[in-house]
Amino acid sequence: MKINIKSVILLIYTALLLSGCSSFGKKTFVIWTDQPSIISYIENFNTSQKIIKAELVYKKNPALELSKSKFHPDLIISSSLNSVSVIENFTKTDTIFRKNKISKEIFYTDLLEKGIYNNKQLLIPVSFNLPALMFRKGEVSYNISSFVLDEQNLIDISEDFNSKNEKLLAFSPRWNKNFLVHIATLYGASFRETETGKLSYDSKSIEESLSFVRNFIETTNKGIENDIAFEDKYLYKPAENLLGEGKIFFAFTNLRKFYAISEKKRVNLNFRWPAKDDYIMADEDIIFAGIPRHAENKRGAINFLEWFFSHETQQILMDSAKKKRIRSFGICMGFSSIKSVNEQIFPKHYPLLVGHIPPEKILQFPGPHPLEWERLKKETVLNWLYREASNEETKTSLKVEVDNWYKLNPEF
Repeated sequence: MKINIKSVILLIYTALLLSGCSSFGKKTFVIWTDQPSIISYIENFNTSQKIIKAELVYKKNPALELSKSKFHPDLIISSSLNSVSVIENFTKTDTIFRKNKISKEIFYTDLLEKGIYNNKQLLIPVSFNLPALMFRKGEVSYNISSFVLDEQNLIDISEDFNSKNEKLLAFSPRWNKNFLVHIATLYGASFRETETGKLSYDSKSIEESLSFVRNFIETTNKGIENDIAFEDKYLYKPAENLLGEGKIFFAFTNLRKFYAISEKKRVNLNFRWPAKDDYIMADEDIIFAGIPRHAENKRGAINFLEWFFSHETQQILMDSAKKKRIRSFGICMGFSSIKSVNEQIFPKHYPLLVGHIPPEKILQFPGPHPLEWERLKKETVLNWLYREASNEETKTSLKVEVDNWYKLNPEF
């Protein structure tokens, strides 16, 4: 029997059109996100062309939702997507690089690699956040480094401030529990996800970080009793208020929270990046973009990514947010994953960043954390670090507390 090739091709093409499932025929695609900024980005994308439109669906926790839902969107933009239990649900995004529309070179190399799984680029980083130590502008009498603050800088300036201001304290590692996690990370604690999806970490590095914290409290702040007394007396006020009043010298925050402070208070503040051994560690809440394996309109998602990961597009997005007076920082409330955007566009919008954009060589990015990390950190890790920072030596086991948490939360 002779097969008419043209007839077969026509039948296949007709079937695709009638199925309604082909990404070539769909005029819309769905984005799941928990990032408010994406609303504005979608508006800009939809008005930039008439061929295809993006539809937004807000999800409180897109990563968790994806692992449980039978329905998959066409694109997800959120944190925690590179979790071991989630990342395998995504398809390769290499096509946007192969078409020469986007070069891998525009991204921070280490950051881009965090989206690789089984040697495949499944996720593309969107933005990241950096920790910061903020202080009051005009503190010229103290020897503040011009770019970063390491442990010795922190000690020297704090001791200088304490000696000049009786009954006041410049800083304490205990004032913000997140600082305790961050300093542990700088020391190499490497809170991360195992292949089985559970939390793992380096206990020795955590002990080293606690030794630094305890020594700071004992030597610089003259003991834990003095540290606690000051906390009880003054720390009912927001840190930016205490900085403005000169009651403290440093307060730990991150760039996102810093730019969430009202302009009236922020105009009198400055900051430096906390560092160790000449490197800065980014926060773990890296925002990624990924196309689920079972997405119906992958072409629409790819079109959006090709549009979004452009220096020109991100400049338009940041200019648009400023023009509309949308109170949001940077790209998805953080630094862009595109180096040129941070180096050239951010300083124009945020003058305080002029001369303070970290070069790629001193930036490090954490690996994946388990989906339950935020809850586990809040309910166990932070409290444990806070308690042990107040003791002369470690009295309880973090492993035991983490294991108990998993027993009480069997869904993880």
